[in-house]
Amino acid sequence: MSTIALAMLAYNEARFLPIIAENIGDRISAAVILSDPPDNDGTLDLAKSLFGHLPGEIAYRPWPDSASAARNEVLEKARLLADYVLWIDPDSPLEGTIPFKLVAPAYLVETHAATLRYWVTHLVRSDTPARWVGRVHEYLEVAANDRLTTAHINRA
Repeated sequence: MSTIALAMLAYNEARFLPIIAENIGDRISAAVILSDPPDNDGTLDLAKSLFGHLPGEIAYRPWPDSASAARNEVLEKARLLADYVLWIDPDSPLEGTIPFKLVAPAYLVETHAATLRYWVTHLVRSDTPARWVGRVHEYLEVAANDRLTTAHINRA
């Protein structure tokens, strides 16, 4: 079975965390969740109650000057904890299933946003070179992707 570390930045998004835990909590073996202080809705306390039993880090950390830099910090920490890193934005939970055995260097996951459907890299093998790029509207740059057809991201 491939292990998976959950990676995310979370700020004032407590309402989404229970959905993430319910949808994929049984497949997550580690978690790295950073929040820019202070949050106003208890996001980090809830993250600790849902994922704090797992190896990793759930902490406040002032974010660097760009979202990509903060995302890369989380990505690098998560790489050390599992075979794969699953990047999720809290307001865009994963729905469906993740196979127990993963083999590709990275996986695109179909994203649903109203009537739009598009593919975005969300799952990266820990030994695969990948990094977040861009100051705004950043994306995960990785050389090779397969499509994960058993799950999707819901941005609705």
